[in-house]
Amino acid sequence: MSIDDSVVKHISKLARIQINDKDRESLKKDLNDILKFIDQLKNVDTKGINPLQNVNKQELKMREDNVNPNAEVSDLLKNAPESESHFFSVPKVIE
Repeated sequence: MSIDDSVVKHISKLARIQINDKDRESLKKDLNDILKFIDQLKNVDTKGINPLQNVNKQELKMREDNVNPNAEVSDLLKNAPESESHFFSVPKVIE
């Protein structure tokens, strides 16, 4: 698989970032280099190697899930790229 300009434009649209022509060429090269590296990893023999969940033998600390009933809707919607009628607006994923 090779990354071309249309894929880079699509990725920038999904990420909601603007990329100029100079950066687009650099990003395209970087993404293609990453894909080449992944292709190299496909050739590594991993038979007999158990998958890791965590390289550190450390367990996650549990914390209390606290509800904040005083949060203002307008403050929460500042994080949304789009909102409608006091709700987050997301693209339709089921047709």
